[in-house]
Amino acid sequence: MKIVKVILIIFFFLFNTKIWAGISIPIIISNDSNQNQQLYFGLDEKATDGIDTNLGEINAPRILPPDPTVFLAAFVIFDSVQLQEPVWSYRDYRPIKSISHYFVQYSIFVHHGEGKKLYFNWVQLPASIDSAFIMDQYGDSIVYINMKKSLKDSVKNEFITDYYINVWYNNPNATVIDNLVSDEPVTIYPNPFIQNLIMFSKSGSDFNFKIFSQIGDFVINGNSINSKVDISLSELNPGVYFVYITLKDGREIVKKLMKI
Repeated sequence: MKIVKVILIIFFFLFNTKIWAGISIPIIISNDSNQNQQLYFGLDEKATDGIDTNLGEINAPRILPPDPTVFLAAFVIFDSVQLQEPVWSYRDYRPIKSISHYFVQYSIFVHHGEGKKLYFNWVQLPASIDSAFIMDQYGDSIVYINMKKSLKDSVKNEFITDYYINVWYNNPNATVIDNLVSDEPVTIYPNPFIQNLIMFSKSGSDFNFKIFSQIGDFVINGNSINSKVDISLSELNPGVYFVYITLKDGREIVKKLMKI
């Protein structure tokens, strides 16, 4: 019986490790003229923040300006310090981080070709992805697609060429604990955020808060309920904001926020 238990534990460990050796999500982008391109994004233990030819990156023809009749869809990848020209690739993999929650943004360029409407189709996202949104180059003002709620969507705007896939990953094998369990008295998550912002006091005490823009304009204020705040800030423009938190004991905390 003990041998069986040991075998099961080893199998679970190996299976869990294999999952986090890499995650590859296929997504097909097409137009209403039946032109399409399949892309892949995700994480890989061999990936870097730059261009990884060993993972199949750099294999899309970079043609500017593109032929008006040709449909193009590709990830735009820079090296880690963006010292060279961007590369178009059908694949974009990022390194697996050792923290429990982290944010990754993938950039996509699309040339509509002979079509005017775009279609996005993807597979069901794994549990290791907390959230994923397809957004336009202007933030969420035109395109805001929740990839966790459906497997397809469409965009009817031929003038948008730049899109982003914004993903929050969770790593069950994390060796570094992130700010969800840090020593800060108030936890703020996620940051960067897309729509909702959550704040909670780990001591269970209530607090009040004020949010200002980067240039000091007042945005919103409020008080926690049962030591927690969950607010929607979808109407805010992408950019930098600051939250001022006053604790029950009089202490004040200032945190930088990023709306994407």
